[in-house]
Parts: sequence; C-alpha cells; structure tokens
Amino acid sequence: MLILTCFLSSFMVNGQGVFDLYTVHEIRISIPQQNWDSLLNNIKQKNLDQRLIATITWDGATYDSVGVRYKGNSSYHNVRNLGVSKLPFNLKINEIRKNQSLPDGVTTLKLSNIFRDPSFVREALSYEIARQYTVAPQCNFVRVFVNNKPMGLYNNSESIDERFVGKNFDKNFDKKNTILLKCDPDWKAPPAAGCPPSDKASLMYLGEDSTCYAPFYDVITRAGGWKELAKLSKILTQKPEQIEEILDVDATLWMLAFNNFLVNLDSYLGLFSHNYYLFLQENGLFVPLIWDLNLCFGGFRLDGSNPGALTNEQMQQLSPMLHAQNPKRPLISQLLKNEHYKKIYLSHLRTILNEQSKDDKYLKRAIELQKMIEKEVQKDNNRLYPIESFAANISQTVDAGKNTKIIGIQELMNARISYLKAHPLLSPPPPTLSDGKASLDKEEIKLEVRAQEANKVFCYYRTAKKAKFNRIELTKNADRAYFTNIKKENYIQYYFVAENEKTAALLPEKAAKAFLEANF
Repeated sequence: MLILTCFLSSFMVNGQGVFDLYTVHEIRISIPQQNWDSLLNNIKQKNLDQRLIATITWDGATYDSVGVRYKGNSSYHNVRNLGVSKLPFNLKINEIRKNQSLPDGVTTLKLSNIFRDPSFVREALSYEIARQYTVAPQCNFVRVFVNNKPMGLYNNSESIDERFVGKNFDKNFDKKNTILLKCDPDWKAPPAAGCPPSDKASLMYLGEDSTCYAPFYDVITRAGGWKELAKLSKILTQKPEQIEEILDVDATLWMLAFNNFLVNLDSYLGLFSHNYYLFLQENGLFVPLIWDLNLCFGGFRLDGSNPGALTNEQMQQLSPMLHAQNPKRPLISQLLKNEHYKKIYLSHLRTILNEQSKDDKYLKRAIELQKMIEKEVQKDNNRLYPIESFAANISQTVDAGKNTKIIGIQELMNARISYLKAHPLLSPPPPTLSDGKASLDKEEIKLEVRAQEANKVFCYYRTAKKAKFNRIELTKNADRAYFTNIKKENYIQYYFVAENEKTAALLPEKAAKAFLEANF
C-alpha cells in the first residue's frame, strides 16, 4: 500500500511556452489589406462570422493563413469610441491550415488590451491565484505589432476550448460528444418569444425548449448540450438535493469563493451573471470554468443587488453571502441553502483569505509582475491610461476616464482582508483535522482521521480517477478518531471534511483540487 500525503491533480499545469508568465512574447501580425482596421471594425459591428487572413510571426517563427478579428464587448466598444487604436484581437492559427498550431498545440490567441486596469496586472495575477484553487486558464503578456506598427503591451489569455479541456481533464476525451458551453449572453439578441424571464446566464430553469437558452449561452463544441443544460438548471432550481448527480459542487464552491474574495463582479457574482464556461466531464458532472478576469480586484462595481455602482467601502465590505437569498442566482442561493455546502464554501473562502493575506502574498506578486513589465509599459504609447497610473493603481484609486474610478489593488484588499477576518461567518475557529489515512482492514479499506472541535466528519472518496466522489459520514472512536470501512478496491482517492456548528475544515485544505490517494 502506498499513501501519498497530498496529491495535486492533473489540474495543476505549469505555465510554459506560449503562456509562460515569465516571458513577454512578441507577435507581429501582417494583414495585406491597407484598410484592415475598417474591415475588422465592419466584421465586429455587424457580428459577422468572418475573419481577415493574415501572416503572423510569433517569437520569430512565421505562420501564414491565420484568421484575425476584433474581440470583446466593453473593451472593444469603449476604446473604439475613444478613437484609440489599441483594440483587442482574436487570432485563429488554424483558420485555413487545420493542422497548424503554435507551440504546445495552441490554435487560438485572445489578446486583450488591458481595459480598465491601469495597473496592467489584474488579469495575469487573478488567473495565477485562481489556478491555485481550481482549473483556470493561463495568462501572460505579449508585445503586439500590426503591419510593423507597435500596438502596445497586451494580455494573452488561454482559450477555453477543446485543447484546454483535453489538457486539464482528459486528453483522450471524445471530441464528437464533448459538451462545452460559454455562459455569456448575446447582448444584442432579444429574449426568445414565449420563454420565461432569465437573469442572463444565471442557470435559472427556462423549460425544455433550447431556444429559451440560446440568447444566454453559446455552444462551443459540436455535441450541443441544450438538453443537459436544461437538466442542470432544472435540478439546481427545483431539486437541489440531487445536485451532486450533475454538478461538481466542490469546484463550483471554489469558483464562488474566488469571485467573492477578489471582488470579481464581472462574473456570475455580479450584475451581468456571465463570464464562465460549463464543461460536462466524462463522469457526468458539469464543472464551471472561470473566464475573463481583467476586472478582478474591484475593476467592475455593479453587483446586481445594490442600485448603482458600489463605493470603495462597499466593495471592501462585500458580503461573503452576496446573492445567498436571490432566487435569480440559483448557483449561489441553492447551494448555500445547504448547510454542508455553505460551510465548505466558507472554508474555501477562508483558505484563499489566509493564503493570499499571509505576508501580503497577493501584493508582493502584483509588485513583482509590475517590475517585470515596467519597461514594456513605458514603451507602450497606446496604453489606455497615463504612465503615472501604472504604479499608483497598486495602492490607490486612479481615474480611468468618463467618470470611471479604478480602486487600488492594495487599497481594496487590505481593508477587505480585515473585514473578512472579522466577519462572524469566517472568524469562528474551524475544526482541526490530522492523520488522515487509508489502510487495509481484512477485506475492506479503513478510512480514518483525527478531528478536534468537530460535530460531524465526512470522507469523500472515489476508486477510479475522474469518477464522482462518494460521501460517507464517519463514526467517532476513542481519542478523537473518526473512521469507516468501505469495500476493498485496488486504488482510492479521498479527502476529509469536518464540521462544527458554524464552519468546516478540509484535509487536504485545497480539496478536491488536492486529495489523498492510496494503492493496495
């Protein structure tokens, strides 16, 4: 038997190659049409499924027949209206040559113009934090040129596509039957006639007709998924006690905790209830995937609950239970109605809070990233904000034009960390767990752990990788030990959850991204 004290799942992927955060890459885009900007603008404004064909040079290597279009909503339209040339791009490397890709098999580049982030680091920093707790894209920085004209420093965010889910979930997955949905409303499309009202892509149940969901969700892969989406929404809304049959609850709670801690309101948590994906894993569970983090750390001020934009103080004191009573946000209200899930959510939030606040981890990393790109930002003559705002926005609120104020990262988070640490839902001491193990007991597997200040202890386990976790309550023995026996299998992955009256603790603390495992 082999017991590993902690196994980090295949979800942990190191940043390398195209998305290496320590390398500022360079891309040169060559478009033959002299009026390429007006052509791309026409494609964008008319929402056409078209691209211009270009040749690109990525770090000195040339790729031809690449499809180019503008991307984004506010990051495109607001910047276009200002008459600034630094617009966001979407590049399809295999637009014509289907087998063509950048290193690491990358076929899509999403180059963001760092809109509403004078600090330049919100998106890269937020994705790096997210990957410590859940599956999330990689992100770095790229110098962009078009027809030899410098466009400036951009963010380069990994696309959530077939490559992404294959890398993070199963490289041998069946592409023909893959279900991947982008949960981002088509803002120009009217609601379908005869359908119940929906609060954007909030997973409210809209019936069985796929046309009711089409304005709010987008099918990325070939297999559709409307029937499965309707089933998820129906169970979530009407039969939440069955939610573990169709949703990866733990991954969802990590996403909710991440959004809340970083005041990521341009997400499911905020007014527009969007900017995430849903991937149906081979175990039958949907997993939500975080996307579009350029407005983390308070870059967007509308929470969908309070009227108007939040003040700095309101963002600093954003409730950890925002939308917990809102039926239009069932992913929050229905999950947090369950006391067990609520305590795990608070445990996840506490983990992020403690790790990122210890020795000012988040702040030191933000400063490191700024130092890495400082010379590039100084050379960026198309940057959207004055160079003085670059360093200042780490610590203080700066003006981003049109009466828009972007709060300083440290200004937001120092006060937020103090608020959360004193919050009555997060300040009570959690149970403590230790000595978790699995051992052979005759023809059964014995699962046991020591717990203090706990009323209940559970073990989540599975006997095949990528299967659903089963949950079983443990029996208390002498000397604060809790145990149970299950049928013998050759392999097991597992983690423990201990509850008391107010909160919970997990072992490993980052379960289920991290878990224990054993072979027999």
